Amino acid sequence: SQKFILGFLLLSLLLSGGVCLVGYQSIQAKYMDFYYRIALSAAQTAADLIEAETAERYLSSLTEDEDYAGAFHAMDVVKEYTGMQYLYLFYPSEEGYLYIYDARVEGEDPQDLCALGQIDAYPGTNDHLMRAFETGQPVEDILVSDSELGYVGTVFAPVLDAGGRSVALMGADVSMHEVQEELRAFLLKSLGLSVGTVFVLVFLYLVYLKRRVVDQIGKLTQSVNAYAQDSENLVYSDAQIHTGDE
Repeated sequence: SQKFILGFLLLSLLLSGGVCLVGYQSIQAKYMDFYYRIALSAAQTAADLIEAETAERYLSSLTEDEDYAGAFHAMDVVKEYTGMQYLYLFYPSEEGYLYIYDARVEGEDPQDLCALGQIDAYPGTNDHLMRAFETGQPVEDILVSDSELGYVGTVFAPVLDAGGRSVALMGADVSMHEVQEELRAFLLKSLGLSVGTVFVLVFLYLVYLKRRVVDQIGKLTQSVNAYAQDSENLVYSDAQIHTGDE
């Protein structure tokens, strides 16, 4: 019946939607972990390449000299080869990020980079980065934020002196727009595949129903009509009905 078919179709679509949602959440978690590891690798590598004494010296003077760019060139190299959207060294002050160096690659507009001594307010809570600064350990997950700098995922790693004390933090931002596009494409493909599968199954069911039930009822009806119209001879012809339950 139509009600049964519609109910079956609705239930199938709901189940498909549920499967797609679970799959989306699973893939999203994997993507977030994947980009966390990439950003963490960039932040940790850059932090290990920077001398704590150099960071403290420029943090104390807040003045660029002829050695400034060369002292942090390793950050430029890390940014270029890891593809980070932003890679920056800063001190977590009460007012916000106190920048020491903002890594730059060829082709970037210097106006888009943060200068030594520039302070930017935190986009949200700073608990995660303060925890990294105080414990001397990188953050354990990626922080996603959407601000004037873009939609990015951020990881922080501390720059430590010889005694293991944090003197600054290295921030690595990876663009999350690519992640969202990949997740959106996955969701659309999954939904399309699920809906297509449901409609194929419904079509096959309707074909089966027609052959096993509708057509057989039609044969039976024709046979009964023929018998009624030729009742004088009382001859009943075999209708050849096959429903699969014989």
